[in-house]
Amino acid sequence: MCRRQRPTREYEPGNLSDLDEEVQQFFDTPPKTPRDVTASRKRLHLSPASSEGGFNPPCASSPIAYSSRSFDQPKAFRLQRQQELPVILQLSSLTHSQLIDTLEELLDKHPELEQELQSRLPNPDLHPLQERLSQLRHNILRSFPPTRFGSSRRDSYCYRRVSTHIIAFKKECLDQGRSLASCRSWHAVFEYVFTAWAQTARLPLWENSAHNRCRLSCFKGLSVLCMQALKESRLEKEQYREIRKQILWSSYVCNEIEPCIKKVDSILDSLQ
Repeated sequence: MCRRQRPTREYEPGNLSDLDEEVQQFFDTPPKTPRDVTASRKRLHLSPASSEGGFNPPCASSPIAYSSRSFDQPKAFRLQRQQELPVILQLSSLTHSQLIDTLEELLDKHPELEQELQSRLPNPDLHPLQERLSQLRHNILRSFPPTRFGSSRRDSYCYRRVSTHIIAFKKECLDQGRSLASCRSWHAVFEYVFTAWAQTARLPLWENSAHNRCRLSCFKGLSVLCMQALKESRLEKEQYREIRKQILWSSYVCNEIEPCIKKVDSILDSLQ
């Protein structure tokens, strides 16, 4: 069976132009758009002013229209709105230091307001400070590990698990009292000392006496604050009597506060 051969095109030797054309047609892809682009592509018709080089801003109804206000006007508008707000709302957004600076400048310009302002000042609110100490003490109790066989929950193993929270309680207890003393609010210092004393008394006692140093440091620091308040304060006689009762009760928990009893007794003797 003979196989029919595919007819081939004969090329003249030395003339490859026909072969080049056939190869070029094989590899070339037809253009996606006609060659005459000017006939099929739409042109953007510009206005005479824009064709001359000028620029026409879009009309006001256009969504991309530019605002006629400058960049400084919105800021001035916001400042104007802020000035229209009530003073109470503006003061509530200030920090503690900003409020103090504002009052200091006001009293420098109007010293006659100092006495009236001082008569209207309320006592410091110690509820947040008390809540903070209560939360820290609660963290100590929560961090106790599960009871092991033969463990008394007051050994070194348990102390190592809660020591971080005990140190945090000690730091916060003393820092809050020193902050009140720096403000010279002695009546608030007395109230805080007795509240913190009760919270410290509820801390766990450990078998190793060295582990009770933080608890003892809190009692000593609070006793120093109480003594400082007794020396610097100028209270009524009835108030000192009430303070003596609180100090006497605190001495039953820890005797570090006993020097304060002698001090308040001398104050009461001087007021008679």
